[in-house]
Amino acid sequence: MRVSIVVPHVFVLAITLGNAAGCSSSSPAAPACVAGTTQACLCVGGGTGVQSCKDDGSGYGICDCGADTGPKDTGTDSSAETSLDSTTPDADATTSETAGETSADATTDGATDSGGGKFTGATAASWESRKGDLGGPTGFSEYTSAGVGYFFATYANSGGAMARYDIATDSWTPVLKNPWGIENYKGLGWSGGFLYQAKDNYMYRYTIASDSWANVASALPGTFSSMHAHDDGTKLYTLASDGTNRLVVFDTATSLVTYTTGPTGTVYHPRLAWDGLTKALYIAPSADLTLLWSYTPATGAIAARAVIPETTMGRAFCSDRAGHIYATGDNSSAFSSNVVWQYDTAANTWKKVPDLPFVHGSNGACTVTDDGWLYVANGIDKLARLKLL
Repeated sequence: MRVSIVVPHVFVLAITLGNAAGCSSSSPAAPACVAGTTQACLCVGGGTGVQSCKDDGSGYGICDCGADTGPKDTGTDSSAETSLDSTTPDADATTSETAGETSADATTDGATDSGGGKFTGATAASWESRKGDLGGPTGFSEYTSAGVGYFFATYANSGGAMARYDIATDSWTPVLKNPWGIENYKGLGWSGGFLYQAKDNYMYRYTIASDSWANVASALPGTFSSMHAHDDGTKLYTLASDGTNRLVVFDTATSLVTYTTGPTGTVYHPRLAWDGLTKALYIAPSADLTLLWSYTPATGAIAARAVIPETTMGRAFCSDRAGHIYATGDNSSAFSSNVVWQYDTAANTWKKVPDLPFVHGSNGACTVTDDGWLYVANGIDKLARLKLL
């Protein structure tokens, strides 16, 4: 007998304080999903089921795994989370905005996102073209966990838009952008049911279930166009661009901010990705240089790694969290090259994967989903995916 694993929906209680700016009782709540769409869901024993969005868009129904006796209670978020709408960032950097999570939730968010040696480094022979015409994404959310049927994109060049890509239907749905703005090439950190973005000395959190943003920390150093990456636990990393080269470490369970020594060299649109195989963070301090570094939290070690065999690292940079980093590289030939590189974290070597069906551009993005797909966009109007084996 197989039992399906589903995550119960989180209901959000909106509290209005007086006539605070930005709060409007006339604005309808955004749906949690698009009525009639479907997504894959994970079943106990390794199988995959299907769940459909309810007619009222309030969320996805029970995962259908075939001969099931009912969904298994995973013990996820049992209490409601309170969301305070405001156009003014909180000044309290130590206040946790994750009160809706139990202690167990907070310590396990993201813990299932690394598959060790799940992917071998081999790939399919060719890419599949997908729908990528929402205006050119300049950042994707990082690795999508098992059973999640979507990922997110930001469009800073299009006025700061944000959208969700639904894998099963190959479709895009606009969602609420960060009201405090989205910088180019960020790439959003993803831990549990939340996305994170550091900007203008603040850390912001997007709650997926309620399509809402909140400020969760302040007094951060500038992190201009830096990607975000979270480890196998509750730590989220981004790189300061204030001349100190510090790694900013944000604890998603407590909203506390700490710092550690980062790589040396120029910081410009830094790229970050976590690898669950080596338990290390991989950092390209500048997208316009070739350098790659690793940071191992367990030892505090910072080490220079093999440089990408291109003129630059490029802005599309992502991890399968199982031993491999992907990058398009070479901004100088961005509009003539369709090369994609794969870095082996254990062997410290780079190799090419099959060429994209289009030129990769200079402002693209990439991400990996747990069901074994590498997605790459050219930052203009193209999107394709490559099967990871």
